[in-house]
Amino acid sequence: MFLKKLKIDGFKSFAKPVTIDFQSPITALVGPNGSGKSNIVDAIRWALGEQSAKTLRGGKMADVIFAGSDDCKPLKKASVTLYFDNADQTLASEAREIKISRQVTEDGQSDYLLNGSLCRLKDIEELMMDTGMGKDSYSIVGQGKIDSILNSKPEKLRELFEEAAGISKYKMRKDEAEKRLDKTKQDLQRVKDLIWELDKQLNPLKKAAEKARKYERFHHELKELEVNLLLDKWSKNSLDLNDAQAEKEIVSRDLNKNRKELDSLNELLEVKKNKLEVDQDLLDERQADFYQLKIKKEQAENNLKILAERKNGLNRERLNLKEQISILQENQKDLHDKIVGLNDENKRASDQNADIKDRLSSKEDELLLKKEKLNQQKEKLLVLRESLLSENVELTDIHTELEKVREKSYYLEKEIENLIAERKGISEELDMNILQQENINEDLNSVIDDLSSLNENIVRLDNRINESKKGITELQEGIDSKDRQLQQMASRLHILENMEEDYQGYFQGVRGVLKNSEVLNGVIGVVADQIKVNRKFETAIETALGAKLQNLIVEDDESAQQCVNFLKREKAGRATFLPLNMITGKRAELTHCNLDNVPGFLGLAVEFISFDSELTPVFNYLLGRIIIASDLKAAREIAKKIRSSFRIVTLDGEVISPGGAISGGSRTRNKQGLLARGREIEELREKIVDIKGTIEIEERKKEELLVRLEQDEKEKGGCLKEINKLKFTENDLEKDLSNFKKEQLKLENKLENLDQNFVKCHETLGETDNRKQKIEQQLELINRENDKGRDEIFIKEKEIAELERLEEEIRKDITELKVELATVKQKEENLLREKNSLQEQRETNELQIKKFREKVAGLNKKEEVLKERKTELVLKKEEYVDNISSLQEELEGRKKDFAVQEEDFKGLKEKHQIIEQTVNEYNEKNHKLALKITRLEDRNEQIEERLSDEYDLSAEEGIGERIEIKEQRQVANKIAEFKEAIKRLGTVNTGAVMEYNELKDRLGYLRDQEEDLLKARDAIVRIIDDIKDKMAELFHLTFQKVKTEFEKTFSHLFNGGKARLNLTKTDNLLETGVEIEAQPPGKQLKKLSLMSGGERALTAIALVFAFLKVNPSPIYILDEIDAPLDDANVLRFANYIREYSAYVQFMLITHNKKMMTQADAIYGITMEERGVSKLVSLRFDEGIA
Repeated sequence: MFLKKLKIDGFKSFAKPVTIDFQSPITALVGPNGSGKSNIVDAIRWALGEQSAKTLRGGKMADVIFAGSDDCKPLKKASVTLYFDNADQTLASEAREIKISRQVTEDGQSDYLLNGSLCRLKDIEELMMDTGMGKDSYSIVGQGKIDSILNSKPEKLRELFEEAAGISKYKMRKDEAEKRLDKTKQDLQRVKDLIWELDKQLNPLKKAAEKARKYERFHHELKELEVNLLLDKWSKNSLDLNDAQAEKEIVSRDLNKNRKELDSLNELLEVKKNKLEVDQDLLDERQADFYQLKIKKEQAENNLKILAERKNGLNRERLNLKEQISILQENQKDLHDKIVGLNDENKRASDQNADIKDRLSSKEDELLLKKEKLNQQKEKLLVLRESLLSENVELTDIHTELEKVREKSYYLEKEIENLIAERKGISEELDMNILQQENINEDLNSVIDDLSSLNENIVRLDNRINESKKGITELQEGIDSKDRQLQQMASRLHILENMEEDYQGYFQGVRGVLKNSEVLNGVIGVVADQIKVNRKFETAIETALGAKLQNLIVEDDESAQQCVNFLKREKAGRATFLPLNMITGKRAELTHCNLDNVPGFLGLAVEFISFDSELTPVFNYLLGRIIIASDLKAAREIAKKIRSSFRIVTLDGEVISPGGAISGGSRTRNKQGLLARGREIEELREKIVDIKGTIEIEERKKEELLVRLEQDEKEKGGCLKEINKLKFTENDLEKDLSNFKKEQLKLENKLENLDQNFVKCHETLGETDNRKQKIEQQLELINRENDKGRDEIFIKEKEIAELERLEEEIRKDITELKVELATVKQKEENLLREKNSLQEQRETNELQIKKFREKVAGLNKKEEVLKERKTELVLKKEEYVDNISSLQEELEGRKKDFAVQEEDFKGLKEKHQIIEQTVNEYNEKNHKLALKITRLEDRNEQIEERLSDEYDLSAEEGIGERIEIKEQRQVANKIAEFKEAIKRLGTVNTGAVMEYNELKDRLGYLRDQEEDLLKARDAIVRIIDDIKDKMAELFHLTFQKVKTEFEKTFSHLFNGGKARLNLTKTDNLLETGVEIEAQPPGKQLKKLSLMSGGERALTAIALVFAFLKVNPSPIYILDEIDAPLDDANVLRFANYIREYSAYVQFMLITHNKKMMTQADAIYGITMEERGVSKLVSLRFDEGIA
């Protein structure tokens, strides 16, 4: 087997289809770095099933598709196809040529093809197994692979030996067998668990099955006895019922004659009663008017008291406001006096300022005159001195020094003047600084107030936001609760509607007719569906109708006959039909019974239902002679009143039958009546609509709260932004204030330094004057020895000294005046600020006084309104008093008239009672007969209901087939025995017999399965043991061979040295790792990592060739593994390749010329077009292709 050719299309840099033929034993791929040589190796590795995009130098598998270049568009898919010659049948296939393809699309979808047909990656791996051509085999070696081989752990290195030993297929079989073993163990455990669980159920179920068989036998015999007993009772009751009804007919005729005598008296009583009720209503109305007038009078009095209290409150408030105005006016006077005082003080300061300025101007003029006179004298003195200097050098030096001293004095005076001017400028700057600080403080206070207001607003908004969130949460909880309630109601409605549609709760015969009403003509419906009843009367109506709720109303007797024939034909049960053309029913006449005055009497049952008018005869027949009472106590009173001639039903379902029998007790609440079901359906529909409406309203409220929440949060955000701006402004103002305070401190320090310099300059000026005096004294001594000219000079100097002294005094006066002027000016500014503050306070007080006066005017207006209201109330009160007096007289007259009418009505009523007593005596016989008929009807109805409910049988059907019972007591005892036997059985699972048989069969099946799984487990264990033995044997044999060949190849490649392979676990060949030891010639290395790159490459090559000798792969792909080798080692390596090329195929990627010379065919990879690889081939026997 060998690789014939490789076809690449769209893989990495190969944008155009490329086919590489590998017909030669040694094929070399050459080209510059980055031209795409290694992409060919990646293509082979990828086609053989490489799954790691990182190994292929990509991020994801779709990265192998050509991504485009400057001149070429990106492709949407890539494919690689390998063509193998399989003439020697190395691969497990009969085909002489094997074609393996892989393609990927831009969405990452990857497909494998084997000879053009889609296959799995596993199919390709199994095909290439043990050939050394797997994606991770030793037949594809690059520089990275060299490091991987030498640096890999012993367990990882073992995989190469397994590949060479050909045990990969055994390993795969072993893994598959172990998976099957695990699955078999799991299945076995599940089967054991099931057997254990079913074993626990078997015995209890066996006992339950035996109990169920007994129950079925008892129940069958009990049913037969009970049915015959019930039918026997029903037959006897029917005969007695016919006799009683015939007798009642006669008694009823006599009773009707007597009742007519009461009609006229009843009509008269009704007229009198109505008249009394009208008069009573009118009397009550006038009495109510009387009480209403009294209430209005009391209200007027209370309102007058309230007005008086409000007037007192207004007076107190007005007095308080006047006191406030008086206090403010006094405060205004004090402020005015203070402002006048400040104006006077300010005027005095201004006068003082003007006086100081005048004196300062005078002193400055005087100083100027002194300076001019002094300069003139100095000039004269200078002339005299110049004449003397020519005669005496010493004198000249003294004069020179004297001039220096005088010059220094002059400059000191100038310095003092400068200091005074600078002090004035700094003082003005300090005043301006203080004024700016005051302005900043005002702005800062304004910002703080704004911040406080905004913070209060945020607190308000936070409260609103929390309220909105709480409201939203509560509304959402309410909506969720109503949604759950809505779902429950919808589910309940669905169940009830399904029951209604399926006619659940109806007798078998009724269901049969209703389901086939479309084919049966004239069926109107069951009684329950034709009436509507208020929930309050449901129990009473259901009790009154009983099984008759399921009677079927039909148009005529022919329709009834058709339905009966249908039920017989279909054997669908029995039903009672009410043909409209035959039913005649009348309502009972109760007017003569005077039941309206009996507490708890509600009326005839037919009056509490609604139905179509055409069905009136039916419901008069069913409910027209049944009375509804509020409770049993009321029913008993009514029964006594009517002599138990009618059936009476209470709201709780108690019954007093004609004749006096009372039925009642607790009721089962679980079973829902037919009327209640229809009513509940309607109520559920209405509630669902109501709840949906409520949800919509709450949703709207929630939306409104969400909108308000959004607005509040938006407003809060605006406030927070404004607060941030104000805080920045506050920080800026505080910084400015701090800067001004620092500047103030600097200016004050400057003033202090200026004052210190001023003092120093005065002291220095004094010292200079002293020095000048000393020099002048020295000159005086010298001048004594001179002639009269010197005396003249002395005189001049004396005059000059006097002038200088006077000048200094004037300067001092000027300095003091300037300081005094600055002080007065500062005082004026302080007075002005204080005056402005008082003026502002005065204006504020004026506004407050004006506001209080306006309030006083408003209070005066309110007082006028109160006066008008008081006058109005006094008039109303007087009117009410007059009306009360006249109405009271009218009431007394009406009460007297009403008492006379009431006495007349009582007389007529007593007469009516006497006549009614006579009628009741006639009723007694009729009541007894009615009671007997009702009792018999109830008994038969109960028997019919029991036969229908318990045995799905009608009395008419069973009466023909019954077994006549002679001894009912004996049969009753037998029934009691069967019931007791069934009771002793307890709870019975009637399906236990079938369940027991099914469980027994399943348990037998599972035991068979357990036995099969145990056999399968043992067989798999034996197979795994055989595979392990085979793997260990093959691995050990291959390891010894590779070890021998590795040692030889290593010594040959290194021209000496030694190397060996060691097992890490010699006692466990299935898990042992493999370690490499290598010692190049002349070296004692303890670690492979200390070897040079060339030595590591040669070591790996030696191992690859050792594998080649033991189990050669059809093709070896070597990617630049010769790069670290020197020329001698390259030549030795090339000779090895040439030697083994006789029976294996090599594909080399190299840059080494010596390696190229060993190749039979060379393929050049270039990139003439940027980003696109191109193939150029060269065969030494064909030239350039």
